[in-house]
Amino acid sequence: MSAEGLHSGRLRRIVLIGFRGAGKSTLAAALARRLHWPLYATDRLIEQRSGLPIAQIVARYGWPRFRALEREIVGSLPEAAPCIVDCGGGVVESAENLPRLQKNALVVWVDAPEPVLLERLAGQPSGRPLLSESDLRTDLQQNYRRRLPLYRALSHLRVDTAKQSVEACCETILKHLEQS
Repeated sequence: MSAEGLHSGRLRRIVLIGFRGAGKSTLAAALARRLHWPLYATDRLIEQRSGLPIAQIVARYGWPRFRALEREIVGSLPEAAPCIVDCGGGVVESAENLPRLQKNALVVWVDAPEPVLLERLAGQPSGRPLLSESDLRTDLQQNYRRRLPLYRALSHLRVDTAKQSVEACCETILKHLEQS
């Protein structure tokens, strides 16, 4: 599918939300390549703006400061230009972000079952701090379940990366965007 027909519709951005480890960054990169649209990864933009990795931001200043930086970044994203936005997993926790993310956008919840997320996260080098003092499994369960209704409420479409390949997820998203 080409990007040509997608520029004329009301929805001009694809915003990916979901828990870390779900595959948002992989899917965002694939969509950006396919559509030749710019990609904005909110976590990378936060690190660029602050000059610190997320783990250091949280260690030095706490999660509230990180969330404030995240709100600034979300507020600075293009709203009318075609682009892909790869959001950090907790972006939905700030009510201020929600209307900004939905504006002119197809919001896609990139999801996978909790056991799959746990397996993926356990296999990644841990550069990301946990949200609580718990172990990874407990942290994932508590935060995933807390965010679940927020992901559901904000998204227009859900793709399950445990059931579909990256290519199949891209096809699903692009078909939905074209019909919107």
